[in-house]
Amino acid sequence: MTGREADKRGTVIYIVELARPHPGVSRKGARKVASRKRADAPVVYVGQTVLHPEERLHNHFIGHCASRKVRDLGLRLLDPEAEEFLPGYRLPANTRAALRLVCARSPEPPEPREVEVARLLRASGIRALYGL
Repeated sequence: MTGREADKRGTVIYIVELARPHPGVSRKGARKVASRKRADAPVVYVGQTVLHPEERLHNHFIGHCASRKVRDLGLRLLDPEAEEFLPGYRLPANTRAALRLVCARSPEPPEPREVEVARLLRASGIRALYGL
């Protein structure tokens, strides 16, 4: 896909569930992922791509243009429209609706949308990382 084709299609915002830090993760990395306020809060990574989110996640796992957090701690893609967003964790209906709109493929600049998704998730008690 050329740059022009990517611009026509726009970007999509995706969300990846991250595992809690384990002994193999550096102490510095564990501090960044773990929430100091709420150690039991779920942790997610918010990213942007012109690719299909499944393909982008695969690229993280193989190390191609990868976020170290997703490569080392990524579990699965999350569906912002799902009733149960994370296992045992439900988002309010209005938050799900807002996420659906912000995460959809759009030609708008992705950075403000990424920040907005992280803000919505943090307001719901989820630790959201982005831009790593």
